Amino acid sequence: MSFDLENEVWLPADAVPPRPFAGDHQSAQVLDNELYVVGGIHGGSSGKLQIYSAANNSWRTGPSLPYATGAAATCVIDGKLYVAGGLVGGLGGASVATAAVFDPATQVWSEIAPLPYAHNHAAGGTDGEHFFVFGGRQGGPTTTVQ
Repeated sequence: MSFDLENEVWLPADAVPPRPFAGDHQSAQVLDNELYVVGGIHGGSSGKLQIYSAANNSWRTGPSLPYATGAAATCVIDGKLYVAGGLVGGLGGASVATAAVFDPATQVWSEIAPLPYAHNHAAGGTDGEHFFVFGGRQGGPTTTVQ
């Protein structure tokens, strides 16, 4: 589904082709005028990188993440995609502290320092210099606000 800003209307679901891997619990960021959909749960999306080009109205897959996560926090800093935490093993799986960065110029994921503790369902943000991870859960149904 997409929102047409010029006409202020929601376009029908079939205006954008289906993703290669459906699912839920994905994170999304815009990088180089393309939408990067990171990880997910269900539909084979865990640990996958899916990239949508609005210019071509098409999807492609990028290199899989270094860990098969969904419900992870993401942000973009200096043209690189950062991901942290999430759930490995689906909704009943384990929270992880793992973190990584993707460089679209080299198409390579690199692991970075892990979060201080395992975290999932958190929001990611940036001030352009730092990757902030807010709220979320440390595991199971327990919500931890940070």
